[in-house]
Amino acid sequence: MKTKTNEPPTTNEVIPCRMESCPSDGPTVRSSATCTGAGSAPVWFDVLMIIWFAWTGLLLGVVSLYFMQEIVARTFGAAAGWIFALAVAILNSVGIYLGRFMRWNSWDILQDPLPIAHDIWSLVRHPFSNVRIYGFILLFTLLFLFVYLALHAFGRVMQEYQPLKKS
Repeated sequence: MKTKTNEPPTTNEVIPCRMESCPSDGPTVRSSATCTGAGSAPVWFDVLMIIWFAWTGLLLGVVSLYFMQEIVARTFGAAAGWIFALAVAILNSVGIYLGRFMRWNSWDILQDPLPIAHDIWSLVRHPFSNVRIYGFILLFTLLFLFVYLALHAFGRVMQEYQPLKKS
C-alpha cells in the first residue's frame, strides 16, 4: 500500500483493505462503506452513495410491485391486487430480516433450503420469544407500504391531471 497522498487509491489498493478488515460473513452496504480504506473518499461521499443505492433499490422494488399488482388486479380483481401487494411487503421484510440478521443469501434457498426452513419455523413456532423480530418485520413492512402507497397515490394523481392529448 502507498502512503497517504492526495491521489485516490487504485483498485489494487482498496480491495485488499476490504478483504483484510471486513468480516468474512459477506459484503453488506455497511461493511462495504466502512472498509474501503482510509482516505479513499470523504465520508459525505460514502453517505451519499449508500443513500443513493438504497433509494434506487427501494424505487425499483416499488415500481416492480406496482407492475405486478396491476397484473394481479387485472386478472383476479382489485382486492386480490392489494392483498398481493401486502403479502409481498411482508415477505420482503422477512427476507430483509433473514439476510441482514440471520445472514442468509438469496441463493441459499436453492442450494440448501432446509436450514432456512428450520430458522423460519423456529420464528413461527415461538412467537412470544421473538417479539423484537416481529417488531422489525412489522416496521419494515410499514415503511415499505408507506413508500409504496405514497408513490402509488402520487402516480394516480399525476395520471388524473395530465392534459388531454389531442388526436
